[in-house]
Amino acid sequence: MSAAANTQVLMLGLAGSGKTTLLIQLFGRLQANSGALRLRESPRNLARLEAGLARLNQGLPVQHTPTGDEFVQLLPAENPVGAPTDLAVPDYSGENLRRVVTERRLPERWRELATGSGHWVLLMRLSQHPQRPDVLSKPLGTLVVEAQRTAKGEDPDQLPLDMWGVELLQMLQYARSEIGRPRPRLSLVISCWDELEGADATPPRATCAGAPGPA
Repeated sequence: MSAAANTQVLMLGLAGSGKTTLLIQLFGRLQANSGALRLRESPRNLARLEAGLARLNQGLPVQHTPTGDEFVQLLPAENPVGAPTDLAVPDYSGENLRRVVTERRLPERWRELATGSGHWVLLMRLSQHPQRPDVLSKPLGTLVVEAQRTAKGEDPDQLPLDMWGVELLQMLQYARSEIGRPRPRLSLVISCWDELEGADATPPRATCAGAPGPA
């Protein structure tokens, strides 16, 4: 790869999916030169990154992005042969990314990020997104409880997480196809794996490898 060729990795996810925590952990590893990539210059908003890293080192959670404070944090890195690789994380509060799908509108900010990044990483936190009621197989009592939860403020028309992810990726890909850009590389990351029911010390890769195939 030429040293002039720049790869931008775009990390996406709903609020609370772990984007900021992952960004700060990556920043710490880049600072320590503990991987294949290394920082090539000081990132913007360095004070925010260092404050977040200090909290993680103390065993504290990273603070959420303040309401109305939205920007794109870039970690300017390079690989061992000097090729630039920028890690881009849109840092936003609330349900900004969810509204992209529900409103069927891709703001110019997201369009630029989608078309300018050759690798997308989508983070999903499954424990935040319960399954929809299954009226064919679930007991009546379970359906009543789930209906009560919906009455307390949950949106009954909100897309399930998997469907939301597909819709989002299709919208971002359409923005790329409009200007003739090829499909990007895509990575799906299941964050906070240990929160899932039945999770143990088995790594996700091993769990998925041992899952039974289709009947």
